[in-house]
Amino acid sequence: MRADGHYNTAPTSAMVPVKLLRQGFSYTWLIPTADTDGDIVKCRWASATAVVPTNVIADECAGICGTFPGATLNSSSCMMSYTASSVGFWAVSLMMEDYEFSWQTTSMSAVPLQFIVQVYTSSSTCTIGPSYTGTRPAGACVGVDIGQTVVEQAIFTVGCSGVTLSDVITSSPPGMSRGTVTQSSSNPLEYTMSMTWTPAASAWGSNLVCYTPIDSLGQQGNTQCVTYLVAVTAPELIYTSYVNGTMSPVGTVMSTQNVWRVECTKAVNRPSSVAYIRFYQTSTATQVGVVTGTEFCGPQSRPITDPNFWPFNIFNSAAYANMTGMTTSSTTTIIPNVTTQAVSTTTANPAITTTGITVPSSTTPYTGTGPSSTIRTTTTTSSSTSTTSTTSTTSTTTVPPVQILQPSEIIKKCQQPVILGTLLSTTVVGVISSVIYGVFMAKIAASM
Repeated sequence: MRADGHYNTAPTSAMVPVKLLRQGFSYTWLIPTADTDGDIVKCRWASATAVVPTNVIADECAGICGTFPGATLNSSSCMMSYTASSVGFWAVSLMMEDYEFSWQTTSMSAVPLQFIVQVYTSSSTCTIGPSYTGTRPAGACVGVDIGQTVVEQAIFTVGCSGVTLSDVITSSPPGMSRGTVTQSSSNPLEYTMSMTWTPAASAWGSNLVCYTPIDSLGQQGNTQCVTYLVAVTAPELIYTSYVNGTMSPVGTVMSTQNVWRVECTKAVNRPSSVAYIRFYQTSTATQVGVVTGTEFCGPQSRPITDPNFWPFNIFNSAAYANMTGMTTSSTTTIIPNVTTQAVSTTTANPAITTTGITVPSSTTPYTGTGPSSTIRTTTTTSSSTSTTSTTSTTSTTTVPPVQILQPSEIIKKCQQPVILGTLLSTTVVGVISSVIYGVFMAKIAASM
């Protein structure tokens, strides 16, 4: 029984029954494992004298313990390394163990795994074996609903020209069917194969689908797997909304923009495999696994094939910098050139003279107090050759004086009507009260 109250599910593997290695080369490959509970899976060499949790000595390898000398095994990652120096066959016996927590020293369960390693010799100059290249990345985790039909395109690439892909060893859950291997018409090194599956309710949990390509030279590529989580819904990026979806920013963005935001349908984690939000010029390029769920191995989001999923324009500062009347600052902010209009000047009109106009020799400034008045000034001008006496009257009408009130005076003026209204209302109320009181007392006297 697990700490979460559920029964434990033992780990599984989709290791190929025969691992092919070419003599004279060193190899490192992954033992493919999966655990429905999402536990930590470790691998170790099987032992003929293993002590099981019930303190019973058990033989885990049935006579094939230690029969693969020179090989090394990384227990935590389940990676095996070997240098194929001799031609022949070797039996390998391992144990897979699952741990609910990283600090645990005793496994929840242990499952035996056995396979054959064959080392062969070849004189071919092609030393690059075939490989699995997509469309799902190796190690991907895919959420699938019960009864949902899944159609995947597996892509493989051979390492050398003139070499073909002869076979693909697949390990898959019951009911999954595979199509024929087809060579690409545009790239002779690339091959595709379709996989179709409609999971039943009995397939709940983790289901491994593994691919091991083999080329015409007998070279075997590394086994790569994709995990399908049945009855677990993968998170999706939300792009249906009232305006522009949940993506930000949109529209025109600066080339220095480095923060991008999009909402998901559920809680997510960073993907364990290499995945990025990639930006393309308008095309049909796709990217899968941008986010992963929190259940088990973390189901990845589906591929995004809509070229209009997140449209935006990158601001072209260079184009604007070349425009007339525009300059670009170091922060790519456009600053328009500002042209200052010339200051207009006034040229004296010679047709207009001041002959006969006297200039006031003095003025009496208006102080703002006193009655309205008219100021008259008289000026006499003369010259050495002739004397011209002209009397000119200039009238200046002043406005009536303005009375300036201080704030305290304004308050007093406002209080006067309030005080008068209060006195008046008090007097009226008092008279009415006296009349009512008199009538009331008269009625009392009459009733006695």
